[in-house]
Amino acid sequence: MLLEAPCDFDWNASLANLARSITLTPLRVVLTGGLDAQNVGPVIEALRPWGVAQSLGDSSEDLAQFTPFCQAVRRADAPE
Repeated sequence: MLLEAPCDFDWNASLANLARSITLTPLRVVLTGGLDAQNVGPVIEALRPWGVAQSLGDSSEDLAQFTPFCQAVRRADAPE
């Protein structure tokens, strides 16, 4: 199941409600929209989605933002 939020979505304000909903579904959940290197870690830790996605544009600036995003995902998803 894809949960796509608007680019300016405040994930932190919605974590508790989303956590309840996600734990009730047997479906694999992929989150997208409004995720960046600063908020993706806490979102992964709180919601434990099957996957996350970040939109990439065509500019080198967009690519430069992708590396920190991937690093944050890896840190949040690392085994404890």
